Amino acid sequence: MSAERARRWALLCAVGVVAYVTSWFVAGLWTPNYDARRQAISELFAIGAPTGPRVLVSAALVLTGALLVAFGPALDRLLPGHGRAPTIAAMVSGVATMLVPAFPCTAGCPGFGTTLTDSLHLVAAATGYLTLIATPLLVARRVRDHDPALARLSLVLGLVAAVGFVVGATAQLQDVGGWIQRGYNTVADAWYVVVGVWLARRPAPRPDDVPASAATR
Repeated sequence: MSAERARRWALLCAVGVVAYVTSWFVAGLWTPNYDARRQAISELFAIGAPTGPRVLVSAALVLTGALLVAFGPALDRLLPGHGRAPTIAAMVSGVATMLVPAFPCTAGCPGFGTTLTDSLHLVAAATGYLTLIATPLLVARRVRDHDPALARLSLVLGLVAAVGFVVGATAQLQDVGGWIQRGYNTVADAWYVVVGVWLARRPAPRPDDVPASAATR
């Protein structure tokens, strides 16, 4: 992948993430009696949800997932340092994100083991979130010796999102589970927006900073 093409994919990923966040915000307002404080984003496109919000969020998920898959190689091309772990994590997150609307949960999103589609939905969503959050943490590790500012930003946002994910999984906080999910989702997504725009404007790495995987292409 050329540096110019990688910059374009990085910028498009940032745009796609913004579109996804906008979709669930708009869909939440669009869905009658929907309570964002306690209801999950997945309930906006669950089986039986209103058609308009369901199509809006599902389309945004597929778009964002596809752009995350493309963002992985862009990271490998544009980041200093070595190691493909961030690339793999971003691409896995993209594939999982595209699979989430393919397996919508049933009404109320009751969780794993309720129905086959609920179980597959939870597996896809959890995989997507875990790798979405892991990507900035892995980037922090890769660039720590080359770009300390990016490493710190990635570490802080990744850790905040990880803590939010863990907190959101506790049954004691389900009354505000919707807000918690939106919180860690937005923190993680903010990293992709900031870094996507930054990479789109950043000069290509110096030859000694280019990862071996890119240097051999």
